[in-house]
Amino acid sequence: MSWRSEWRCGSIYREWVVSVGKRDGLARVAHLLCEFGRRLEVAGLGKSEGFYLPMTQEHLADATGMSLVHINRVLTAVFGPRP
Repeated sequence: MSWRSEWRCGSIYREWVVSVGKRDGLARVAHLLCEFGRRLEVAGLGKSEGFYLPMTQEHLADATGMSLVHINRVLTAVFGPRP
């Protein structure tokens, strides 16, 4: 790996440490979705308006360091209950 790649990886790691330690649940999910969206857009696999993300609540909880109950409450607060 080049020094630039190492620096970028370190930067991403530091951002995630801050994300888990300082952000509330909604901010963690928002950061994760924005990061996915940007990476998919750069790779030509998605658009800034939206993208396909086949993740379960369990996947989102693991990725954001939250419990299943907490991720469910965050998603319900944002999107409303499922019909």
